[in-house]
Amino acid sequence: MLQSYRSYLQVTQLCVMLDALIPVQEGPSKQVTGELLECLFLEALYCSLGASLNEEGRSQFDEYTKNLCGMMKMEDTLEQKAAVGM
Repeated sequence: MLQSYRSYLQVTQLCVMLDALIPVQEGPSKQVTGELLECLFLEALYCSLGASLNEEGRSQFDEYTKNLCGMMKMEDTLEQKAAVGM
């Protein structure tokens, strides 16, 4: 019961975050593109569902999400920071 309630809260937080991130349309010429919506969804996903994971879980979540979305994986450590164009 408690686990399903937590899942409900995480999905609610995801929806609230997404709603807050989507810009207000000021007219028909200011359409929100699918590419922008995808970026906003991923940000909301990481900040809501990903935030509740421990360090190992976050790493797995990050790898899974990047594989699912076809995003490039970057190795970023204290010794070697990820750079643009790698």
